Amino acid sequence: MTTNTKHSADIVGIDILWYDQILILPSMPGDNSSCFVEEASFQGGGKVASALVSAARQGVSCRLLAMAGDDSRSRFLIRDLEDHAVETDGIRVLTGYEIGWSVVLSDKASGGRRILWHKNDNQPQLTREDIRASRDAIAQARFLHLCRTDEADLEAAAIARENGVPVCFDADFYSSETEAALPLIDIFIGSEEFYDTMFGNNGSFEENCLKIRDRGPETIIFTFGSRGCRGLVDGEFFSCPAFSVDVVDTVGAGDDFHGGYLAALCLGYRPGYDAARYASALSAIKCTAVGGRAGIPTRTMIEQFLAEGTYSREEIEKRTAYYSTIH
Repeated sequence: MTTNTKHSADIVGIDILWYDQILILPSMPGDNSSCFVEEASFQGGGKVASALVSAARQGVSCRLLAMAGDDSRSRFLIRDLEDHAVETDGIRVLTGYEIGWSVVLSDKASGGRRILWHKNDNQPQLTREDIRASRDAIAQARFLHLCRTDEADLEAAAIARENGVPVCFDADFYSSETEAALPLIDIFIGSEEFYDTMFGNNGSFEENCLKIRDRGPETIIFTFGSRGCRGLVDGEFFSCPAFSVDVVDTVGAGDDFHGGYLAALCLGYRPGYDAARYASALSAIKCTAVGGRAGIPTRTMIEQFLAEGTYSREEIEKRTAYYSTIH
């Protein structure tokens, strides 16, 4: 990894590269049975990586800091990021490094899914020194986006805080480490699962958001799938309903919401309801195609959807066809 000071991306993120194989099934097979695969897709994944792709597709400059191998999957993922205009000069390539991978089984009958995944934790990860090599990029960014609290993430958060760069965090699953990191986070976007695990039925939504704000974040948003999202931004509560679309696959919807929200802020949308509505539209359109990347819309598509309720699907269909073969 080398230091690049020629300019800084608007959004810098840290993640683990991930390869998703998505299989669309008519219904989930039972024990000791088989099932015909109606459709398959091979796409990049990862919470922050997919968020950066979403933001980059809105014309916002993004840079990913990560590890990768020199195998065909890693090369595909790096090329895919570059095809979406995400800067990859912060990715350290290491011979023999194994990226994470998943097999996603999407059940058309129920609309649900099951995810089988593998990640080798017994190998090198980004270090504090790697992050310090990208200090200038982090210090000059408009946002830092994280989804973990590893030593590299905490180092990056410290650099961002020192330089007044807001830290956004994807709180998909609850952990005590995430809760402990709340003082380092400015924009906290959590899932329904995180909310239920942390609070259950203890207190009202407004009361619980204020508890999180008292720990550090000024923006607190929780996404509730088809029930939309709710949040607290700059002392004001808001609620944004979900859009009604023909859902094909929800994989990556939350990741893309994060990227859409940060992109909306970079594009000048007001924090809170306006930016969340933009992110919700992005996430909804994404769900009309297989996988976490094929359906990500452009800014033009989202603005047309918000204004008229329609958008062109030509580009989505081209990307869906591209991802339908193994790369």
